[in-house]
Formats: sequence, C-alpha cells, structure tokens
Amino acid sequence: MVVYRYPAPANQDDFADFCVRLFRKVFGKESFQRYGKSGDVQDGIDVFDPTHSVPHCAAQCKCHELH
Repeated sequence: MVVYRYPAPANQDDFADFCVRLFRKVFGKESFQRYGKSGDVQDGIDVFDPTHSVPHCAAQCKCHELH
C-alpha cells in the first residue's frame, strides 16, 4: 500500500482546492471544479464535473482536524 502525505491545508478553501486537484488526478478529468463558494447554498456539493458526462461526478469535502 502506498501512503501519501500532504501538508495540512491552512483553511477550508485550501482544502477544497486540494480536493479539486485530487479528483482531477484520480478520475482523469480536468473539468472538475469547485461548486459555489463558502456560505453559498450548495446542497452538500463542494466539487463537481460540469460536463454532464455519465456517470455524474460530485463530492462533498470535509476538513477535520487531526486528534
């Protein structure tokens, strides 16, 4: 198993940007982008693929502090 370590994001926006980069790499879709901005009504969606390709791809990003 390969373990990757990344520096902790400074804030929620940095974490959401990291998630966009991660999903682009994992799914091989450069079209992933953030959905709205902090404080917007997003129905739980933080990252999505706006191309309407099937299957539809969207994700919710949650950044929790390590204990």
